Amino acid sequence: MNKHQSVIVFTSESKDSLVKNGGSRAWRAVISKLEQAEYLICTQNTNKLHEHDPQIAHGQAFYIGRIQNIEIVEDDRKFIQVSEYAFLPNEAKFKEAWKRLTQGESNKSQQYPIRYQGTKELFEILDLNVDTLDWIKVDQKKNIEEPKTFISVSLPELIEEARQKISKAANVSPDKVTIQISF
Repeated sequence: MNKHQSVIVFTSESKDSLVKNGGSRAWRAVISKLEQAEYLICTQNTNKLHEHDPQIAHGQAFYIGRIQNIEIVEDDRKFIQVSEYAFLPNEAKFKEAWKRLTQGESNKSQQYPIRYQGTKELFEILDLNVDTLDWIKVDQKKNIEEPKTFISVSLPELIEEARQKISKAANVSPDKVTIQISF
């Protein structure tokens, strides 16, 4: 599958947290879109009361990772795991990145903290050349030590779980629930 899309998140996670976790955690996101993404870009949300780095401005892009895997965690939230990452330099072109990437005709930034965008367009807007960055491989062994509540789910398992939940909500037998996927 050719991946030509990236995901941008508006996060209060710190650099240390992203490194420690090997990616960005707990997103309510569309898994099919995340699975098509090749890069994760983190922009800073300083409006939250926890974790953010004081030296990074609100809305500034500061972290990029090559997406390795998407895991489903508690409450159907998604963990975006990266294989390697780089910190973006503290330069003017990365300031107000969230606003530049998400503002619409109203000239206001998008309120939902996740955006999907074509990688080529994203890199053009940010004037970003990933070949000039100092990439750091994620130490998978280091991340294994910390217990995580990941639940990897295959498509058949996911469909069966959905069938069970729908049948319960509709008060019908699971064999009466049909799920159709079209591509």
